[in-house]
Amino acid sequence: MQDIRKSPKYQQWKRDVRQRDERICRVCEEHGNSHVHHIKPLEKYPDLATEIDNGITLCGNCHTRLKGKEESINLQMIVEAVTRKPDMQTADQLKRLSGKFCTYLEPRLKSIHSNLRNKAIYQLFAHLQIYPDSLDQFLPLIRHILNKGHFLDREHGRFSPGFIVQMAIEYLEGSSSGAALKVLRKYEERIEAEAEERSELFPRARQGDADAQFRLGEMWATGKGGARSSSAAFEYYRDAALQGHLEAKFRVGNMYKSGTGVSDNSEGNKWHRKAAEQGHAEAQYTLAQMCDDGGHDREAFQWYHQAAKQGHAEAQYRLGEIYEGKDSDVRYFIEDYEVNKAEGFYWYIESAEQGHAEAQCKLGEMYEDIEMYEDIETNLRDYSETEDCKVEAVKWFRKAAEQGDTLAQYRLGEMYADGKSNEQQMSARDRQEKAILLSNQNHPLNKVSAEHLETLPPSQLYALVLIQKGLDRRSILDSVHQAIQEQVETLSEWTPKRTMKYLMTSLEEDYPTEAVERVSQAESPQDAADELIEVVREQLVLSGIEIAPDRPWA
Repeated sequence: MQDIRKSPKYQQWKRDVRQRDERICRVCEEHGNSHVHHIKPLEKYPDLATEIDNGITLCGNCHTRLKGKEESINLQMIVEAVTRKPDMQTADQLKRLSGKFCTYLEPRLKSIHSNLRNKAIYQLFAHLQIYPDSLDQFLPLIRHILNKGHFLDREHGRFSPGFIVQMAIEYLEGSSSGAALKVLRKYEERIEAEAEERSELFPRARQGDADAQFRLGEMWATGKGGARSSSAAFEYYRDAALQGHLEAKFRVGNMYKSGTGVSDNSEGNKWHRKAAEQGHAEAQYTLAQMCDDGGHDREAFQWYHQAAKQGHAEAQYRLGEIYEGKDSDVRYFIEDYEVNKAEGFYWYIESAEQGHAEAQCKLGEMYEDIEMYEDIETNLRDYSETEDCKVEAVKWFRKAAEQGDTLAQYRLGEMYADGKSNEQQMSARDRQEKAILLSNQNHPLNKVSAEHLETLPPSQLYALVLIQKGLDRRSILDSVHQAIQEQVETLSEWTPKRTMKYLMTSLEEDYPTEAVERVSQAESPQDAADELIEVVREQLVLSGIEIAPDRPWA
């Protein structure tokens, strides 16, 4: 992994910071022996690595004292305490940095990926804890948290319900800013309106109004208008579902499946099927996944089609994989099935144009590696907005990368580093720097050092081996994680047929024939899993990484 500290742009950033500060320590005002210090630490915020407002000049002693404490001290207070005078330079710089930090956090807070959202929430509150005076600059993010708080709270299992919203409210209440108080008043008015709505819905629900029952179910589930209760939400959803309310049927199926608000989860499939048969796209996709996992490949294929035709982006992406021939379950266990890469490309497009990051990344791969798609090259070129397929690849990789897709970030970084992006205005130095920023610490391979490989669970080892071989990294990562779920024993819960199908699908085209035979001849799912791990170990050895054969995986 390349170190951004060695890049020309980083070195120029250091010179610019020193020149701005006239090589004087901003804390103790000492001359000479200057160090350039990140206000937002480089390790956590590589995207801000070369922002001039994220750097200050410090002497050796001050640098040593502040290093590692960047997210626990208020820099302006430190400077003013030492110099004993107001420091408008630092105040103005921190204000500009807060604005850039808000811009940095916004797409992460609104990302479709929960891990990015959760991290952004923590980083936002940590910043406000240190710099509460910067609250006004973050009001758009606070407003988003208040509007989506019920959804965000659900993801934070370590926090009690309402914790995130309550934190946001406390920051608003502690502010004397008119803008902050206005946001708080609007939130309080909305809460009062929701409480009034809930009270008005009760009599309608008791009279059998299915829409009112469904709405009350939503309000109990999210805590809108009052208390939150999963069991109460389930009761209202079920009442609405029994009267034929389509979305309520899907919600009941979800709650049965997850055990939320109900102890018996045996009826989840029944309700999902009811909703799917009535045309509910998300229910159709959910049912397709259940059929897929259960080995009912023909039915899964049919439900994926139904959901995809209604515009379900995940189902469209899945159909793209199936038609491209990525899924040998369908290839070998559905009669009359034929690979149709043109059809697969069509579904990838449909999904990508709806913003599906993995589909966008897939299109980027297809355009970058167009020579591997000779049979549909005409389709690819007809759809492209430019004659240069590398430029089209960059476009789709960038769309996916901006949503936090790590594979797209890595592939885009590779293209910039190799000069394949065709952005003539970028010098070789700029391309290299952009590649470092995009790929640094994001791709799974960049997070794993050789000495740590022995501690990885089998699923991750297997994924890394296939990544090293340059195969379809996205589908491998997803399918292995879902199938093995970091524990070999999970395979033993599958039927022998399903397990063998999965293992054969994963190995048949990518390993020597004798390795495939060893796995296929295993007498049980557990034996097959054990044999698979041995194949993985051998492949790692061939890659130059020694793994002890007696490693206790399970």
